[in-house]
Amino acid sequence: MTPTRVDVFRIPTRISFGRGVALTLATPLQQVSAKRVLLVTDKGVRGAGLVAPIEQRLRDAGFAFEVYDEVVPDPGVGEVQRCYERAREFGADAFVAVGGGSPIDTAKMAATLLTNGGTVLDYIGIDKVPKAAAPVVAIPTTAGTGAEITINSVIADPAQHKKLVIISPNATALFALEDPEMTRTCPPFVTAITGMDTLVHAIESFVCKNAYPMTQALCLDAIRGVGRSLVA
Repeated sequence: MTPTRVDVFRIPTRISFGRGVALTLATPLQQVSAKRVLLVTDKGVRGAGLVAPIEQRLRDAGFAFEVYDEVVPDPGVGEVQRCYERAREFGADAFVAVGGGSPIDTAKMAATLLTNGGTVLDYIGIDKVPKAAAPVVAIPTTAGTGAEITINSVIADPAQHKKLVIISPNATALFALEDPEMTRTCPPFVTAITGMDTLVHAIESFVCKNAYPMTQALCLDAIRGVGRSLVA
């Protein structure tokens, strides 16, 4: 019998959730035998004081690390290339991304280039990344994008005036540390728009043609969670 449809559910990323879990980042880094870490973030997140405790944990655990805080909103091909070059020059063998979707996607793609070479433009589309990216530990500071657990990365291409999508299980974060404490200093406006982003993603996924009971159960729970948590 030939199946008419096969549903596959896979999340390559290992997810840890809980208050204070961001400060356990040394554990996943040790699990992948990392020695030299590039910490990827942006100036806003760093200025909010969210990066300093992460730096201290890396220092206490004996990791050599550098901070790359040049990420901009909707990072482009050039921004990813600069992050990758910083990682290569430093000799990084792992990444920690702290922030929203922009720092996390930047780290994911820089990690992809570190093991695969080339540029972002070589991997546009579905399953174009042949080798697994260098390990990435993602610590989100907003809700909504889901960049820390998805196999998608969205990178802008100013030359073509469009956004490029890379979809591959080889270009995703290996670990996601979901810590509610990391969202406490998020400005109200950002909390609102990323909360609505969560709602839109959940509704979109629930009604899409590829939805099936397992994904729809997660969508419904996300919708309920937004309803409880996103107070006007």
